[in-house]
Amino acid sequence: MATLTDNELAYAAQSFQTANYSYVSVITIWLYDYFLTLDDEIRYLRNSNLTKVKVLYIATRSLPFAMLGIWGPKYLKHNTVNQCNVLGTPAGAVNALMIVCAESMFIVRTYALWGLNKRILDLVLTTFITVAAAAIGIVFVPDGTTVFVSLPISITGCFMLKQGNLFAVTFALLIVFELELVTLTVIRVIKVHQYARGDLARTLIQHNVFYFVCGLFFSILNIITVVSLKYGYSGMLDKSAAICTSS
Repeated sequence: MATLTDNELAYAAQSFQTANYSYVSVITIWLYDYFLTLDDEIRYLRNSNLTKVKVLYIATRSLPFAMLGIWGPKYLKHNTVNQCNVLGTPAGAVNALMIVCAESMFIVRTYALWGLNKRILDLVLTTFITVAAAAIGIVFVPDGTTVFVSLPISITGCFMLKQGNLFAVTFALLIVFELELVTLTVIRVIKVHQYARGDLARTLIQHNVFYFVCGLFFSILNIITVVSLKYGYSGMLDKSAAICTSS
């Protein structure tokens, strides 16, 4: 059991309670958005052919449900440190897979916007694989801070004193990749301005820019919270960001 002063324990309890509230809020908004467009999605899935992009789309939209299945026992009940360690591995894997699928959808959109240009696809995939490999390596580097602890508080969930600072580097790498996609989108808009007046191109551009801005915003917030905050606040936004980018 971690030893904290009364003031530190009160602050930690407040932070973990706030984190739980944020998770519930994000889940509620995500479910509302999901069911709001469910009719259109069912129509698309029923009337379109089975392709790799369709499978990727289904995975991107469905993985948050897998995360909910893990979040239930992890955040809605009191867990021992061993139970948190057991739940932490699949939660981290699903969280990473959600981000990979969401970023892959961005890659597909950029590829389509560039008229299925193979050189652009090779460039983006090379950057993506490099960033993903570096991020995975960083996540598995033990830094002694990203560990679950037991605290004498009545709040449900699993508790960490702090997310490891190396965790912020993964979001910095994600920002680099997203900036590349934003740059490619802007360049394409400038080069084919006349074509971009079409409905399809305009939709792709608007969606790309919107999702990239959201991704950059959450990545920057995650870096700030991981580096500057402690207890529940330090890791409050990582799963929320993954769910929002999967929407």
